[in-house]
Amino acid sequence: MTATNFPTAFDATQYTALSFLLAIITITLPKGSLLRRGVLTLQILCVSQAYLAHAPTEAYNTAVTYTTGLLLGNLTARYADRLYLHVPEEQFHRINQDGTKEHATNLPWNQKLWWATELLGITRGVGWDWRVTGIPKARAQTRSRFLTVQSVKYIIMYTALYFAGRIAEAIRMGWPSVEPAPLRETVIALTSNSVFLHLLIVAGYAIAIYSHFGVMTLPLSLVCVGLQIGPRGWQEMENWPPNFGSLGAAYSIRRFWGHADPRQLHDTG
Repeated sequence: MTATNFPTAFDATQYTALSFLLAIITITLPKGSLLRRGVLTLQILCVSQAYLAHAPTEAYNTAVTYTTGLLLGNLTARYADRLYLHVPEEQFHRINQDGTKEHATNLPWNQKLWWATELLGITRGVGWDWRVTGIPKARAQTRSRFLTVQSVKYIIMYTALYFAGRIAEAIRMGWPSVEPAPLRETVIALTSNSVFLHLLIVAGYAIAIYSHFGVMTLPLSLVCVGLQIGPRGWQEMENWPPNFGSLGAAYSIRRFWGHADPRQLHDTG
């Protein structure tokens, strides 16, 4: 029986989600316990099955397949760094407001559950002793202003995605809803211009890249900071710095990668 026809109860996406949940449970359990080792073994099996399992039934869409594979590879590297190769409670520490390191071994199980979720969920180490360099600084602001800004960003992001998709579809279909015919021909001539198309493609990629990070961080920041729920670090505004730095500081390739990129893919994150 080959890997391509290996029978699985779940698809790749479901195994990926299950592996993340089991990773959190593994860290929450007592260090060195037999139960923890057993759950860790099950977690490793789920990761392996995620690579062997069939794609989601709707994922004959190449974009879904690509995103699933990218997430699985990213999480596997994260598991290796923060679970397989290190004892998380000994290697990684959250920084308290007074600058001291928090020791997860002293936390009750419910707090340790949130600690493990934060450890595996974050990519830039904000609020931890392994924070990556070059992260844009968060502005000093009130909670109400923070929530307002995040909400506006969320609305603008989805509005831009909507219009980018509608414009691309209209160009492909020849602007069928535009009347009268002479006006439609003028619009087709303008939007078929190579300069316009290149600008649209660049803008579309920019929107897609921004939304790739914002689609999760913006609503999470609204919920955690607004309702004061979730991991402790996620409830603090300063732990939600901008995903991207200022383009004004990106006047060279080196400064772009050091100041303007989102720093989301560093440290196996």
